[in-house]
Amino acid sequence: MTGSGDRDTGYDRLPVEKEVHTPWMITFADLLSLMLTFFVLLYSMNTIEFRHWSSVVETMAHQFNPERAEVQPEPHPETPHIMVRRPAGMNLNYLQSLLADDVASEPLLADAYVTRVGARVSLVLPADRFFEDKTAELKPAAASAIARISTTLVYLRNRIVVAGHTNPTPVVRGRYRSNWELSLARARLVSGLLAENGYAAPLSAIGYGDSRFGSFAPSLLPAERYRLAERIEISIIAEGRESDFYDLF
Repeated sequence: MTGSGDRDTGYDRLPVEKEVHTPWMITFADLLSLMLTFFVLLYSMNTIEFRHWSSVVETMAHQFNPERAEVQPEPHPETPHIMVRRPAGMNLNYLQSLLADDVASEPLLADAYVTRVGARVSLVLPADRFFEDKTAELKPAAASAIARISTTLVYLRNRIVVAGHTNPTPVVRGRYRSNWELSLARARLVSGLLAENGYAAPLSAIGYGDSRFGSFAPSLLPAERYRLAERIEISIIAEGRESDFYDLF
């Protein structure tokens, strides 16, 4: 009689199941995923008929959210300004060199200077060279200097802004009740002179008054800060403007 350890149960004679290796299934699944992605892409690129699609959307919206308030879309009367893409203007580095040549060739522009800040080049004209103190009255030869500037600006396809600035000293005489009115009047006068000398495109005239007086470096002497604050800035923006008669090239 044999012990339980020697008993033949028959389990040792069962066929051993072999481990099945199917690595091709992974490749097949990847292929199916790629084909599904491909057909979805083809479907998304097709032209969808809006009337059919809108009915499907309305049906699903009503089924899943029956209490949803109905919104009636209204078309905008015009394209929002922020969505309007303006054409690029002429290269600012080239314009900066042109304005620097104008400053060097005109004696009245001896104290003027050209600056480049971001997407604009500005020609800064000291007001004490062009206007009487705290007035919008031009000094002699000021009109000829502005005419010299207009010969360069007339061919530009860039947007141009003329801005007037003043110092905080109050306006105590004359026809202007505040520095803001004075700065705007000076900007409009310079814009008018540019137009009289051939610049036919629209100009933007802005009056800042003494609102930018605090932007000067504190290291400047007070007298110098007050002198530099009274100025006219002719800024040439990197954006283009509408074509006109002078856009020959």
